[in-house]
Formats: sequence, structure tokens, C-alpha cells
Amino acid sequence: MTVYREAERTFAEGDRVQMTTPYHEQKLANRELGTVERIDGKGNLALRMDSGREAEFNIRQHPHLDYGYAVTSHSSQGQTADRVLVHVDSEQAHGQLLNSRMAYVSVSRAKFDVQMYTNDAKTLGQELSRM
Repeated sequence: MTVYREAERTFAEGDRVQMTTPYHEQKLANRELGTVERIDGKGNLALRMDSGREAEFNIRQHPHLDYGYAVTSHSSQGQTADRVLVHVDSEQAHGQLLNSRMAYVSVSRAKFDVQMYTNDAKTLGQELSRM
């Protein structure tokens, strides 16, 4: 089962975007990132994917597109970024999601710098050291 919540987005040339489901006809993967190169009033998009590939389609044919300025740790697996920001909210996140695996996946994406933000710096190490 797949569940979606419809939301309106306004895109412009230069925007970072990510696919929110696979688009098999274009060979685009779920959470694949790219940049809007062209867009017109009829919903026709030209994207340059981070892989270097180009994709063109009408947003009405495949509306599963979202902003790509921030991604979850889960969807960033296998990707690398110069700098990574990690938000760890121990009050909001399910306790079993805060563990050493989450910490490793989050910080290992960065080439140069990681900044961690949390609501409770005193217990952050304990939360992220769990197996």
C-alpha cells in the first residue's frame, strides 16, 4: 500500500527537486535528486539529475515531485554531500530510530563538515550510541 498527501508546490528554474516515487518511463528512482532547468506554464519540465542525466516530462503525467533542498538520512544513503546538517529531536523521534546506525548514516554522507542540532545535547551521545 502506498499513501500520499496531496500538496501544492511551486517550482522555478534552478530549484532543487527530488522524485517522491519511481518514474519508470523516465528511469528515475524514488528520491533521486535533480535541478529544474526549464519549466513552462503547461507543466512541462526539463530536469538535470545529479547523475548528469536529463529528464523531460509533464508534471501532470507524474506529479510525484517535491523540493530537494533537504533529504532524510534514510533517503540520503549512498549519496555524498560537502556539508551535512543533522536534526535530532529526542522528544519527537521514536526512541528506536535514534541509534548508532542512524548516526552513522547521517554523518557519513559528509565530505567536509557535519553540524548536529538537537533539543537535548546532554543526552545526545547516549541516544546515538544505542545499537
